[in-house]
Amino acid sequence: MIFIAGKMAGLREMREDDKNEVVAWRNLTENARWLIQWEPLTTARHLEWFRDSTARQDANFIIQSPVGVPIGAGSLYGFDRQGGSAEWGRLSTAAPKRLALPTIEGCYFILRFAFELLNLKRVHGSCAVENTSAHRLNEFFGFVTEGRRRRHLLTPRGYLDTFELGLFPDEFETARSKVEELFYKDGRVPAFSPAALSFTQSLRLSLGAKNENPEE
Repeated sequence: MIFIAGKMAGLREMREDDKNEVVAWRNLTENARWLIQWEPLTTARHLEWFRDSTARQDANFIIQSPVGVPIGAGSLYGFDRQGGSAEWGRLSTAAPKRLALPTIEGCYFILRFAFELLNLKRVHGSCAVENTSAHRLNEFFGFVTEGRRRRHLLTPRGYLDTFELGLFPDEFETARSKVEELFYKDGRVPAFSPAALSFTQSLRLSLGAKNENPEE
C-alpha cells in the first residue's frame, strides 16, 4: 500500500518481493562503493538481512515512480524511543544520477515520516567524507555536520573518514520549504495515506514493546 504519492515519486513499505530490485541496486558500482559490502550481495543474504531488520522494527521503505515502478530504497533504524531519535540511511537507487529528483522527493517523504508521523525529536546519519553527493543531499534537507570521524568506515577500499550529521524538527521545517517549492508550486503538498498512519501505529506499538523488553 502506498504511504504517500508526490509529483515524481511515492513511498511504501519494503517487502520481501522487492528483493531482486534491492539486490541489483546495492550491487551497482555507484552504490556499492559507499557500502560495507565485501562481495556482491546475493538474494539469500539480502532476505536474511531483511528478516532480521524487520524483527528489529526498522522502517524500510521503497521509493517508487508515479506508476508504481520501484526506483530506490531508504530506511529509518536504530530507534531510541526514550530519546526520540533514529538513524536514517541505507539509500540506494536504480540510477543515482538519472533519478536525482525522484530520489530527493522520496527522501523528503522519509524525513516527513520521521518527524510528522513518528514525532521524532532528532534524526541522525553519517556518510563518507568522499561521498560528496550524499553530503549535499543531507545538507539540502537541513542536516548539520556535527563532527568528523577519522578512518571510521572500513570498506574494501580501506578506511574512510565519515561526517556525522544531525537534524532537528525545526531545521527540517526550514529546509522543507525548498523541497516543496521545487515540487509543489501549486501549493498542494501531498498528505500521508491511511496505510501510512496504520503502519506508524504498528511501528510505535512494536517499538514500545521492544523498549519494555530491552534484553530482546
